[in-house]
Amino acid sequence: MAFFSVVIPLYNKEKYIQKAIQSVLDQSFDDFELIIINDGSKDESLTKIEAIKDKRIQIVNQENAGVSATRNKGVSLAKSEYIAFLDADDWWERDFLLEIKTLITNFPEAKIFASKYFRVKNGIKTANLNYENETFSGYLDYIKAYIFAWWMPLTSSSIVISKSVLEEMKGFNEKLKFGEDFELWIRIILKYKLAYTNKVLVNYLQDVEIENRAVQRKIWKKEEHFIFNLDFLNPFLTEKTDLKKLIDGLKVRSLHYFYRKGVYKNEVRSLLNSVDFIKQSFRYRFYYNYPFFISESYFRLKILASKIKQKLK
Repeated sequence: MAFFSVVIPLYNKEKYIQKAIQSVLDQSFDDFELIIINDGSKDESLTKIEAIKDKRIQIVNQENAGVSATRNKGVSLAKSEYIAFLDADDWWERDFLLEIKTLITNFPEAKIFASKYFRVKNGIKTANLNYENETFSGYLDYIKAYIFAWWMPLTSSSIVISKSVLEEMKGFNEKLKFGEDFELWIRIILKYKLAYTNKVLVNYLQDVEIENRAVQRKIWKKEEHFIFNLDFLNPFLTEKTDLKKLIDGLKVRSLHYFYRKGVYKNEVRSLLNSVDFIKQSFRYRFYYNYPFFISESYFRLKILASKIKQKLK
């Protein structure tokens, strides 16, 4: 039995999937199986993966079911105790699995493991600020690390989770289409420790065509967006002040587009009423508390400036 099961959910990523797969096959630690779930791709993705011959690769085709169901399918097929996820447009550095194996060995109380990652946009790589020192490897406080720079400490391509924990948590919430990863991470983090290395070993691509990304500036159905589905955290918010700060920050960041468009007015207002706005930055106090036409004019100017910037590039 392989030490790792690597799960790649695949939907219409013909431009990127071969690079993702090759980054797995090139790992310095090669004791793994690779499970690729083709989630009803309509482009040439399937042709691309079938061209790669390696006995460690298992390809499963299914009707389109969404990324959460696809990842859960991969977990159900995995034979290893440690499940690594890699999105089809991202890629690993050569020692990712080796460093995760080291974390598993050195930090036995953890059930979730991850490395720092590069965000890749317009060909430029950017790594988040270090909550811990640059050489840090150890148990990381996920919540404090998140609010330190308001940058996700974990992505679905930088994480490895014990299969037994994924089964205990019943995997990803298949109703969610935005923020499904955070919703699962926070459920796990509330119960189990995270082992983390500040070595930058993952590349998280943000150049993918907009129709193939889960973008924030979109009106999701409330049952599909994580921010409307965090009631299970309410019992923890009083005693865990850092968790309260994190969730409040995510609310003001995630709800602004719904607020601007006047969608789900009652639900949005209810969620915003629970936010401690005194502790929010001026930017978000401005967005929500100043007269709507002033903040809306400011927001439209920002969008226009961004469009001009893109045209100049």
